[in-house]
Amino acid sequence: MAATIGSDCSGLPLAIHVIKGLLSKVERSRNVWYNFSTDIKASIVESDEHFSSILSLSYNHLPIRLKPCFLYMGAFPEDYEIKGSRLKSMWIGEEFVKYNGDKSLEDEAEDYLKALVERNLDLCIRKANKEKFLNVKNSLRRVSILSPFGIEDIDSGARCNEQGFPIGISKLWNLQTLICQQPTTLGLPSEIWEMSELRHLKLYTTIEIGKGYNIRCACKKLQTIYFVRITPSLIRSGFFEIIPNVIKLGIYYIDSPDTEVDLSHLRKLEKLRCESELNKDGSRFLHQLIFPCNIRKLVLVGSVVFRSFLTTLCALPNLEVLVISDCVFERDGEAEEEVWEVTEGDEFRSLQCLRLISLNIVHWRADETNFPILRELYVTGCNDLEEIP
Repeated sequence: MAATIGSDCSGLPLAIHVIKGLLSKVERSRNVWYNFSTDIKASIVESDEHFSSILSLSYNHLPIRLKPCFLYMGAFPEDYEIKGSRLKSMWIGEEFVKYNGDKSLEDEAEDYLKALVERNLDLCIRKANKEKFLNVKNSLRRVSILSPFGIEDIDSGARCNEQGFPIGISKLWNLQTLICQQPTTLGLPSEIWEMSELRHLKLYTTIEIGKGYNIRCACKKLQTIYFVRITPSLIRSGFFEIIPNVIKLGIYYIDSPDTEVDLSHLRKLEKLRCESELNKDGSRFLHQLIFPCNIRKLVLVGSVVFRSFLTTLCALPNLEVLVISDCVFERDGEAEEEVWEVTEGDEFRSLQCLRLISLNIVHWRADETNFPILRELYVTGCNDLEEIP
């Protein structure tokens, strides 16, 4: 039957490619495959529409749950590179993704994305227009807010600029993603923490903790938060206790607090980005951090890195990606030339990708026992580095 279907494709590579992806997902029974063969024969005609007909077969046989996710991609320009994490967040915000057993919405969205990729689909813009999927005008779901003087109903996306957060933002009960691009000059209103559906909070501002500021509301659905400017008052307020399910976290230091920053209770945290400013007190903040053991990706920017800290990283059993950028390497309490010496017994046992960017290291001493499964090494801007071990 497979050979018959292949011959029905009339030797068209595109048709064969699409049908291959489609057949891999349907029931393996004679009746189902026979019906496919009939459909293919009807679609392969000598006309300008035969490519569209072949591609339409894939769409017509999509599970119902995947069709809106597929059509949604028609909102992007042709040949636009769509970031998977962004697309999944948008699907969730549109409520295309439904809970299935014990899986999170993010895991379910990942399954949706894989299913679409495997089907080799390539006609979303045309289909979205035909289905009038992108012509709904009776509800506003995405908006860029340019004024702080109030807002209308928004279901899932909002973006703020230098004029600040709009009045009454906490009334957006269904808001899931909030982006503020103004760097470090605006205080974050405490009403943000009343938004129970908020999943992604991307900030370039300061969380001001003062009298009357309430962050005691648990944001159980918050999974992404960038960037949190670390201050002593923020630590004392128990901020990190209200984001127990965060998966991606970015923190930024200017002044290093005297107290440690304990992230060990953030058991779902997988991706952590730490930034500070060199030549300031904040440059030593890495040594105030207590990491959760589930970290998979760690990005360090603009800090002093001591050998003892790198030894600490070896204890992270799931660390797969390590990026060190614009940092200064120093030995603990020594003023010798800049060296990264991975001591005997230090083993980055899960590390697969290591990126070293614009560092001052001269010597790097290590061997294969320190990086047993490293697959990718990227070194750039390390102009004084004499050799790679």
